[in-house]
Amino acid sequence: MTIRRFSTLASRLGAASLAAALLVAGPAAAAEDGGLDRQRLRQTLNAMHEAGMYGTYSNVVDGRRSWKGAAGVADVETRRPVRPEMVHRAGSITKSFVAVAVLQQVGKGTIELDAPIGRYLPDLIPGERGQRITVRMLLNHTSHIANHTEVIFPTIESLDANRFRAFPPEELARAGLGAPATGSRG
Repeated sequence: MTIRRFSTLASRLGAASLAAALLVAGPAAAAEDGGLDRQRLRQTLNAMHEAGMYGTYSNVVDGRRSWKGAAGVADVETRRPVRPEMVHRAGSITKSFVAVAVLQQVGKGTIELDAPIGRYLPDLIPGERGQRITVRMLLNHTSHIANHTEVIFPTIESLDANRFRAFPPEELARAGLGAPATGSRG
């Protein structure tokens, strides 16, 4: 798929579909010699920006080879450019990465999907709750543990006030666990 055709296609896609289209366009943009095709990676970032993303950056690692790049602006008012080394909160997409990592461990036999979560996190989720909620329930969002974001960010103002604060994972988990359950598990 040429970059021009990709740009036309990307302009018709929503932001959520853009990432999927990038994966279809070419995984990790491998060059013919087996290395990273840095020009193609750069063109892909530029195409995302041209398709309407304000700014984007990427870090591609393939064994010992790596590439970092950026396109567009980080701030639409000041026009400050995006830099490849910028720090960004991953947000909801984190759930997909965690699920993949857990499923890889399931595949290796180190985690069981239907095991109680208390087996793996006894200090974090002790007692009956830790025995009744399974790993599978956490992954498919049927544990009904409350979302920590409503606890930590109860107002729009709190989002802005805490935007540069780093939260330890245990603090986020305890915030969700400390709130009332959102329903019955399972």
